[in-house]
Amino acid sequence: MIGEALCRLRPGAPWRLADEPKDASEYTTFLEWHGDTPAPTWDEIQTTLIIITQERIYTTAQRNRSAAYTAEADPLFFKAQRGEATMDNWAAKVEEIRTRYPYPQEVI
Repeated sequence: MIGEALCRLRPGAPWRLADEPKDASEYTTFLEWHGDTPAPTWDEIQTTLIIITQERIYTTAQRNRSAAYTAEADPLFFKAQRGEATMDNWAAKVEEIRTRYPYPQEVI
């Protein structure tokens, strides 16, 4: 994932990462920076990794919610339209899906 962070922070800059670093000292050892701009700092990398992780969590929750709405909530909505269920049943299902697939609490 550090490679993804590097690409986001310095798009198009040439670099090579010998291995996936676990800390700042490994980062400076493993990174060969060939760009004209300075290499991102370890702190910049860590902040970007948090953002990438939150985006992935958000996207996964969004995808799961969409599938659950289609499979579970939409049928209840249409039943409520026909008088075979209540809008309260549908609203409860929507809330249950939102609870089951929460979005990240904090976004940087």
